[in-house]
Amino acid sequence: QIFLYLKYGVFLIPTAVAWWLITQAPLLISGYLLNSGDVAMYAISNRIPNMIAIFAFIILPVGGKNLALIYQVDPSGFKKKFFRYSIYWSMAFLLISIVVLIMNWFFLTKWYPDYRLGFVIQLLQVANSFFIAVLSFLTYAYISTKKIKCSSLTSIITGVIGAFISYILGLKFGLIGVIGGMSIGIIIGLALTVLHIRSISLESDSF
Repeated sequence: QIFLYLKYGVFLIPTAVAWWLITQAPLLISGYLLNSGDVAMYAISNRIPNMIAIFAFIILPVGGKNLALIYQVDPSGFKKKFFRYSIYWSMAFLLISIVVLIMNWFFLTKWYPDYRLGFVIQLLQVANSFFIAVLSFLTYAYISTKKIKCSSLTSIITGVIGAFISYILGLKFGLIGVIGGMSIGIIIGLALTVLHIRSISLESDSF
């Protein structure tokens, strides 16, 4: 039993590193490519998206636990129910993101009209937080069915692709390119994860 837990734990280490890359790469790339003003703009604009991310990661384990119970009861029907729940969760995260953006736009443009560029950056960061939340939920398809290796692989691919595109676009478009590049990488990761989940058998025992 302990050996089994260790096998799962080994694959969680690269997953954690990949998620650190996904969430922190824009800041690191901004610090490397851009000036201190752009880095400060990123840090200030990232406060609201961080609140969305914190909310998402608080409620995600609840959804993950429910998915695990669904898999135990009905393994053959898990995939269909999982994608249906994914749509519900995505709509919930999207609604939260829209409400936060509207409130933030109202207050900032009313009292700080010169902050419009910062709002554009914040819009991209909120989009990143939304995509990350959806991707996190998708990975619970692997975790609930003990496909930890698949979770590590898709997370690493997403992190590497996102960091690469973020760096390339940052060279040409600055801070907007850095953040937008990570958005593109996460969207690619989302697409690959969905296609992979649809193509594999989640009922097999291999992880």
